[in-house]
Amino acid sequence: MTPRALEAEDLFRLRFLGEPELSPDGSRLLCVETTVDPKANGYRSRLVALDPRRGGAPLPWSNPPEGHSDRHPRFSPGGRQVAFLSDRSGSDQVWVMPADGGEARQLTQVKGIAAFAWLDEGRLLLTVREGRDGPEPPEPKEEGPAPDDPAAQRRRYTRDVRVIDRIFYRVDTVGYVYKERSHLFLLDLARLPADGEPAGPGRLRRLTGPGEYDDEEAEPSPDGRLVAYVSRRDEAHPDLSDLYVVPSEGGEPRRLTAGVGAARAPAWSPDGDRIAYLFARKHPDGSWGNEEAWLAEVAGAAPARVLSGGYDRSLVDASLGDTRGHDGGGRPAWSADGSRLYALASDRGATRLVAVDVTSGGVEVLSEEEPSLLAVAWPRDRSFFVALGTEALAPCDLWRGRPGEPGLERLTRINGELLDGIDLGVPERFTFRARPGSPEIDGWLLRPAGNGPQAEAPAPAVLEVHGGPAMMYTGAFFFEFQLLRAHGFAVLWSNPRGSEGYGEAFRNAIHGRWGTDDFEDVMALLDAGLARGGLDPARVGIAGGSYGGFMTNWAVGHTDRFRAAVTMRSVVNWESDFGTGDYGFLDDEMFGGALPWRDPEPYRRMSPLTYVERIRTPLLILHSENDWRCPVEQAEQLYAALKKLGRTVLFVRYPEESHELSRSGQPWHRLDRLERIVGWFEQYLRPAGA
Repeated sequence: MTPRALEAEDLFRLRFLGEPELSPDGSRLLCVETTVDPKANGYRSRLVALDPRRGGAPLPWSNPPEGHSDRHPRFSPGGRQVAFLSDRSGSDQVWVMPADGGEARQLTQVKGIAAFAWLDEGRLLLTVREGRDGPEPPEPKEEGPAPDDPAAQRRRYTRDVRVIDRIFYRVDTVGYVYKERSHLFLLDLARLPADGEPAGPGRLRRLTGPGEYDDEEAEPSPDGRLVAYVSRRDEAHPDLSDLYVVPSEGGEPRRLTAGVGAARAPAWSPDGDRIAYLFARKHPDGSWGNEEAWLAEVAGAAPARVLSGGYDRSLVDASLGDTRGHDGGGRPAWSADGSRLYALASDRGATRLVAVDVTSGGVEVLSEEEPSLLAVAWPRDRSFFVALGTEALAPCDLWRGRPGEPGLERLTRINGELLDGIDLGVPERFTFRARPGSPEIDGWLLRPAGNGPQAEAPAPAVLEVHGGPAMMYTGAFFFEFQLLRAHGFAVLWSNPRGSEGYGEAFRNAIHGRWGTDDFEDVMALLDAGLARGGLDPARVGIAGGSYGGFMTNWAVGHTDRFRAAVTMRSVVNWESDFGTGDYGFLDDEMFGGALPWRDPEPYRRMSPLTYVERIRTPLLILHSENDWRCPVEQAEQLYAALKKLGRTVLFVRYPEESHELSRSGQPWHRLDRLERIVGWFEQYLRPAGA
């Protein structure tokens, strides 16, 4: 049977895997399977199980009621129980089931549960976003007619008034955080009500807080006596964090780190004497160092020290994709003997598994370019691992591997039945330089069917720029790129300077100077792609979101080589972003400490709006109305300016969507977005009569 072309509606037919979790003995594997529910315009997640030794088709393990989802499975230390988050009762609560299967039982009835971890077989650590008056039960919905009492009317109709006294008061996709702080609580399952009712706030025992700071990422010591966690205590710099420990029976927290930067993902050594964690230094100029593995002595006998400082890569999955489930794979894992630390690392357009020698700091790469890994799960003895990964022709699957042995064994082909019948392309990988002496950069070219270097009818092309900028593209499956290919477009993408995966100097090369070396690399990608043959230089478009949207705006304001452009969730004016973006008040760190009302010049120099009169390329602007990372007022300014100038521009707004529209937005909005991108390029890049 001849494979058919990919359709936008195929997005609704994909299945997404995430959050792999192995039982302590390695005999069972659970994972989150997410599917699209077009009728409800949302997503449904359930827990699925498979044998990690043989793989095959995952089987349903949990069965949430229609319209509800289960996620975040965690085996208890003895492997007899599995706790997970579910919205079965109306909000995210912790539920538990026997590992062998059975009835799910609700454990909590508390507002704001963000995460949990097992302390031991009978106790759970909860991360709760609590109000200033402590944790609360979920708010009941007020229904029925309005009360007659004026005081009751006032309570009902002023509950939505927001009184803000913090500079950092909202976060994209999370919501308003001005009256909530995250703290740690303990839930003893033996103290649950005898009648089986879930535990409300009164049955939680506080471990941290209250206070005007946030605690998260709780991880218990092997003996359960201590809890390591990450705390953010600088309101003016919410991107900074430190590592703390607190006794699980309660007591005074103790800070283990003292650097200026971001600590995360604590992992206890098998003997419980040390904690490995990931840490990125923040330099005085506001730029960031690599995310490195560090080691802290729990007793505090020696200062924390860096382990992987000689490895010029970040220990993080910085890859981007538009067809993923919950990843949940950021915490490093110790080897059983405590000699090595396993972590994911971003390296030249792929996320790989690496091992860090705890004594020497040497780093060994354990996996290949494909699949690019998203998460890794381990049994207690570390004899093998199961990895969630993505490759050119599949968005997400599971693989099994052993430390020290080459290659990975595929366990699933979760979308094989669907994708085997669709014509997909494998991108060509190549390298290029903007000019002699500049860094070598990886690029990819995805050709439409029938196109080659010597094609008689050269294809139109779209150059895509990723967000971040400290993120990276890979050669793995990207639905938007494959859809453009299905409509006859070649797609070019790369990792220009400013991207992750090429070292600290490469990433920081454009700090405070976006639109310089990175723009040079983007244009060099275009030239390198055209030089490979088969592409029409007169019919090239550019598209990108977030930082990629910035670069799209910048490009059409500095060159006329693109016949059409699509800019998404972008920044156009750094002066206004300072006061409107969720992290905008930190923008001054990119401009040497200059504040926009004192020294607006550097803000204007780096703002695409400054060059708006040069824009003559037909521009489609796509923006979410609830985007707080790059607020919609940014798009409004660009659209108004171009309309005032009489240029070709179309503005499409998506209500109730955040910065994450392309990855996790409402399914029908995602479909509409994809079709508009394709339609815009078909309108302006197709030859007459096509």
